[in-house]
Formats: sequence, C-alpha cells, structure tokens
Amino acid sequence: SRAVVVQSSEQRPGQEPGEPPVAERLAGALSSEQQPFSPRSAVGAALWTGAADAAALLTFAAIGRGNHNSADGSVLTTAAPFLLAWFAVSPAVGAFPANARTVRDAVLPLLPAWALAVPAGCFCRGLLQDRLPASPFWIVSLIATAVLLSAGRLALLQIS
Repeated sequence: SRAVVVQSSEQRPGQEPGEPPVAERLAGALSSEQQPFSPRSAVGAALWTGAADAAALLTFAAIGRGNHNSADGSVLTTAAPFLLAWFAVSPAVGAFPANARTVRDAVLPLLPAWALAVPAGCFCRGLLQDRLPASPFWIVSLIATAVLLSAGRLALLQIS
C-alpha cells in the first residue's frame, strides 16, 4: 500500500508534508484532555472549584468588614477561620465534583461541607475573639456563604 500525502492549503514554508495545519495543532494543544489544570480535568476542576470557594469566603469576609467598618486585621485574617474550616471539611465530604455539568452537580456537593464548615468557622472565629458570635452572625454567615459559594460554583459551570 502506498501512503498518500495530502497537502493543506494552509501549509506554510518549513511545514512537513502531511503535518496538520497550525490551527489544528493549536486546537490540539489547548484541548482540556491535554491540560491538567483545565476546569474539565479532575485536578483542574478541584483547583478551580477550590479557588472559587476561597474567593466566595474572602468576599464574605470583605463584605462583613465593610458593613461593620472593621479596622482591625485584614480580610484574610477575618476569613481565615472560615477558610481553614472549609478546606479541612470540604475535601473530606466530597465537595469538589470532578465532572459537574449541571446546576445540581455543581451546587449539591457543597451543601454538606457548607453545613459543617460554616458553623465551624463561626466557632473558630469566636475562639480567636474570646467570645462566640451572636446568633444573628451565625444566621447571616450561613445565608451569605450559601449564596456566595453557590454563585461561585454556578460561575464555574458557565465557563467550563
């Protein structure tokens, strides 16, 4: 049998005969299967989801600091108890889905982690301040983090 070399009209000088055009090579190089940090790969999905969750918790802390004109510490120190609780609990309860393709797949896995980590974050924050937060803080924390964490997951779903 004889191999037939088909030359593309996009073949450039120096390109080997039969070599795919530049656009095809670029598309292959950028495919999610070959990119470990793509939102579609398992590792990439966990990293992107973790980053979105961290951004949601940092946003929660920034809004709270802004609403209370807090001058002590920083957003990071305010968010630290929530971040520590979140990243201690969420991987253990499977809050980082690898193949979320629907709203249900994106949001439901965060609920068990949210139900455990946010109260734990409130408790840790209370320990650092030598007093437990008042009950309205716990309620606002649960509602606000549910909204922000869900919004981050939905945004990721849209871009992946």
